[in-house]
Amino acid sequence: MATGQDQYTQWFLDAADGIYVYRADGTIVAANSLACKQLGYTQGELLQLNLYDIDAAAVISGIFGVKDGGDKIGWPYSSRRLLVRKDGYSEPVEIKINPVQNEKDTFIAVVRSVTEEISLERQLQQALKMEAIGTLAGGIAHDFNNILAVILGYGQIVKDQLPKDSATVKDVDQIINAGIRAADLIKQILTFSRQGNDEFKPLRIQYLIKEILRFLRASLPSTIELEKNLDPDCSVVLADPSQIHQVLMNLCTNAKHAIGENSGTLYIGLQDQEIPVPEELPCRPLISPGRYVVLTVKDDGHGMDDETMVRIFDPFYTTKGKETGTGLGLAIVYGIIRNLKGDITVSSRPGLGTEFNVYLPAVEGDFQAVAVQEKVVLPRGDERILVVDDEATICITIKRMLEKEGYNVTTCNSSLEAATIFRKQPESFDLVITDLTMPEMTGLELAREIESFQDDLPIILMSGFDHNVNKKRAADVGIRDYLTKPFTQRELAVMVRKVLEDV
Repeated sequence: MATGQDQYTQWFLDAADGIYVYRADGTIVAANSLACKQLGYTQGELLQLNLYDIDAAAVISGIFGVKDGGDKIGWPYSSRRLLVRKDGYSEPVEIKINPVQNEKDTFIAVVRSVTEEISLERQLQQALKMEAIGTLAGGIAHDFNNILAVILGYGQIVKDQLPKDSATVKDVDQIINAGIRAADLIKQILTFSRQGNDEFKPLRIQYLIKEILRFLRASLPSTIELEKNLDPDCSVVLADPSQIHQVLMNLCTNAKHAIGENSGTLYIGLQDQEIPVPEELPCRPLISPGRYVVLTVKDDGHGMDDETMVRIFDPFYTTKGKETGTGLGLAIVYGIIRNLKGDITVSSRPGLGTEFNVYLPAVEGDFQAVAVQEKVVLPRGDERILVVDDEATICITIKRMLEKEGYNVTTCNSSLEAATIFRKQPESFDLVITDLTMPEMTGLELAREIESFQDDLPIILMSGFDHNVNKKRAADVGIRDYLTKPFTQRELAVMVRKVLEDV
């Protein structure tokens, strides 16, 4: 088929990448349709510009990276650049340049947007950072939680021995509260590194959010107006109520700080959204097409520049002072959302505020109300319990906690010793509480040994970091429940009684 000049021109204009033809001095000779669209100009406007007007680094490194015609450049020449759009913002692109044959000092450049590619690279970097922090956290979690278990356990024991009107009770409460905060910090780090062992349940989070907003309203200054638009018919999601609370409070706290002492508006929205194809959510390839519950938190505060937005989900990165921020808030939010198989997007401009959108997968299921934990008297008993942990202080702490509730407690600092006891006296105990990670024989191996002598003996497995436990296999060897270190006396007493009564 014969091709005329008009056809070649049309092919040039309709190419799938931006194309420029330019002189060595930066004069733009021709530009196709996509080149104009990339920067927001009409073709007439773009042809009136010099490349120095659109190449953000041209003054330093030359037009499109090629100085003086590029005699010493190997062709084709490739580089990544930031082009300046008509609206003043930067467009990251990859450029490939060749000289035009038979036309001195004339070049043709093919320009491809790399916005989505950069977004993918940043998400990969974020995932690698989370993995590194998670590896570190997982390595210290077990030992650190063992230490906290002793602090909390002995703190509770000391408090119980003091007269209720003693001034020392308040001092001990401070020790206990500090231990609980430290335990929460470890849980948060494991959460955003996605190494926690969370069990989610169906929730209609609109009801939960309404309760959270009552608390939030009281903590906001009168200069900030709280607006909300919560769809009462939003779908069910699988989540942990405490984590949803944490996500919303972190996002709202950031919005509060962004508005500062100025008057402003904090908007919170919730709605269902169907995403039929991945392209419906640009640059967010981490979620699949489907139905999502979308939580929106928006403020009209000081906003963020591109450099800040790139790093906001980094662990320990903060723009706040040391006294107001740790840099964990948004990193934890990111980890929670990814752990829920969702995603989070952010859009912001300096002076124009910030908007976060959290996408949580919708599921079919009935809403289960969040139970309110009532204050109850600690359950007591007189059964015989064996506690096994290679940390002697942990054994002593648990022994004293349980003896206070009436139980007969024997302790072992060796899993091999515990196995020997059962070989000799398999009927000696009504319950075993064993640590998971121990030298010589793990808690699961000990449970398997015990099961071979007494297959109906209930066992509680405790650990500061139990993400590797296969719960089906654990149930097969008598594991009835799991106790995460550190734990309170109430948590221990309630679990022990529950397991014994379920036998």
